[in-house]
Amino acid sequence: MSTSDTVGYNGLSDTMIRDEIMRRLESQGYKFDRNKPSMLIIYTVFGDDLKFRGFDQMDLEYWDEKYSLIAEYDDELAKIDEADYNKVNYELKQGTLLIDFVDSKTHSVIWQGYASGLFDDANFFSKDIKYAVRSILNKYKLVAYNERL
Repeated sequence: MSTSDTVGYNGLSDTMIRDEIMRRLESQGYKFDRNKPSMLIIYTVFGDDLKFRGFDQMDLEYWDEKYSLIAEYDDELAKIDEADYNKVNYELKQGTLLIDFVDSKTHSVIWQGYASGLFDDANFFSKDIKYAVRSILNKYKLVAYNERL
């Protein structure tokens, strides 16, 4: 994770977001490994309303049960392409925090979560970022088994 602040939105800082993400994932058993991560975390704060096309994610526990063993073997990764993802148009409000988990081997987004409309130009408190990160990561229910961030 970078040490320079790239957010620059209404007093939010990378440090606040990064620390809360790390605290939450460590509580789920993940360990930070700068040299050999198995998963990368990318987050963005959008100051304006945002429309984009994404995918409707299948239930994470279902995906883990059906595909996680396949994902452990590089020569079997193509079988994951059979997973059916429906395209969805998203309309997110001002002050959205979007978090992506990216597999470091395939460089594919393996999970995405967001909290929309939580921050505005007039009011921001550090507890808001804790609430936003927690509300997003409450949907990421997988506990790590020796995973490195």
